[in-house]
Amino acid sequence: MTNEELLASLSGSLRQHMERIMPRLDQFEQKLQDTEMNVLVFGPGKKKGHRLYQKRERIRAELNKVPGVRAHFPEDKEYAAAFRQKFGLAEGDPTALELAQANAADVIIALEPGPGVEDEVAVMSMRRELAMKIYNLLPKEYVPTASKSFSGILRGRLTKYYYSQAEVKRCDLATRICPEHVKGEQIRKAVGGL
Repeated sequence: MTNEELLASLSGSLRQHMERIMPRLDQFEQKLQDTEMNVLVFGPGKKKGHRLYQKRERIRAELNKVPGVRAHFPEDKEYAAAFRQKFGLAEGDPTALELAQANAADVIIALEPGPGVEDEVAVMSMRRELAMKIYNLLPKEYVPTASKSFSGILRGRLTKYYYSQAEVKRCDLATRICPEHVKGEQIRKAVGGL
């Protein structure tokens, strides 16, 4: 939204106040755009033909439209190769690769369900410093077992969002929910964390 559109939507004293502080808001907006965010997007892979793979692709694409944000799949060839080269990792050790990538990430989006995703979330959730980065997207059907099942207990400390099938169809996860979360984390990073 442009400054003009924002101001036009306001009235009276609030509009006058916002006009006065707009230069500060513009400075902070620039600071946000200069705050680099490295986002890792876990989820179903292309090879398995999972129904959520296209949604995962859309999440990555939408996040990459946010100024300062760069979103990756851990299996992206060039991205994975950079980590393997930097840390001298073997080609056949995906756990070490994903742990290194997760450590370098500011935010980890985990779109479930999908083959392998539950395992990645379980491994990451056992490490407090990584668990704090995870935004776990789960189907609403998981709510009843959220505190009873083993995987639900492992997810206990994660930030979770339970999505409906309607949200998947409308692409809300990609166009609204994930970008809003990442922008919130970008603000926290820009101001020095909380």
